[in-house]
Amino acid sequence: NEAVNAVVTLDREGARARAKKVDEAQARGDALGPLHGVPFTLKDTHETLGMKTTVGFPPFADYVARKDSPVVLRLKAAGGVLVGKTNVATMLGDWQSNNPLFGRTSNPWDLSRTAGGSSGGAA
Repeated sequence: NEAVNAVVTLDREGARARAKKVDEAQARGDALGPLHGVPFTLKDTHETLGMKTTVGFPPFADYVARKDSPVVLRLKAAGGVLVGKTNVATMLGDWQSNNPLFGRTSNPWDLSRTAGGSSGGAA
């Protein structure tokens, strides 16, 4: 990630805690949903309880969500394990993923190029 700069917020503790719950459910023979244990990342645009949601925009640099957005609620309810948030173009308004908070997301095959799109960190 250091060279590509794809993930801008990593939730190691939350992901480990959720993975432990997934493992415990698996040991009991319980299924948590169609995404049972599948790790996922989100664009840094979705409000996620207790995590920063910046949209790559300096005025939102310290904004911490007080609730999960509907898409986050659904992914978690389906058993997914949130790992972190990915880099985006400032306010999603560019063809490349570059913003003043986190910098540019590079193409993993050619670091001199951008990953492109507003979803560069997810690409």
